[in-house]
Amino acid sequence: MLPTVRIQFYKLQLGKNRIEAFSSILKDVPGTDHRKKALEEEKKIYYENWQEFMARINRVLQERPNSEFFLLKAKGLALENKLKFAILTIDEGIKNDPECQFLYSFKAAYQLALKEYPDALTTIQLAITLNPHNDNNFYTLFRIHEEAGELAAAEAALLEAFRLQPYSHLETLQEFYMRTGNEQGVKKFKAISVDLGI
Repeated sequence: MLPTVRIQFYKLQLGKNRIEAFSSILKDVPGTDHRKKALEEEKKIYYENWQEFMARINRVLQERPNSEFFLLKAKGLALENKLKFAILTIDEGIKNDPECQFLYSFKAAYQLALKEYPDALTTIQLAITLNPHNDNNFYTLFRIHEEAGELAAAEAALLEAFRLQPYSHLETLQEFYMRTGNEQGVKKFKAISVDLGI
């Protein structure tokens, strides 16, 4: 059941991305009425599939609450830009499984998207407590501090993410130092690159 629902979600995600891309392309293009009509039909099919997906998730959660199903429901809501509802769904999941660090990770990301920095910081710190070896948690911590203008704390979080998974965060580290005009950081990055043989 779970792999099937997960695949259904990824299809929805691809469908939403496709619709948004084609909407942007066709917006100002003259003489494309037939394509715009096809796009409207695709939107209708997408919406029907989205409703069916959410109904299915809700049925499963009533039968057997599971943290991954709560997470999929939250992702579905976030896909529709319903971030407040996504957070409420994750809160339900946390009540069901308070030790699931992925729930806290996604909740923090949604709080960050809503610019709720203090709440996002508290949430991601809980995720890190549950799993101090997940580089994505430290990356989210970096984003929270950077958007809040706390650059020293942002650098520390990014360096920890980099320590855990160097190649995943190498480009972000370089961009951060260049974006913030941190000359010492640029020198540090060059030294790291030499150490990694890049």
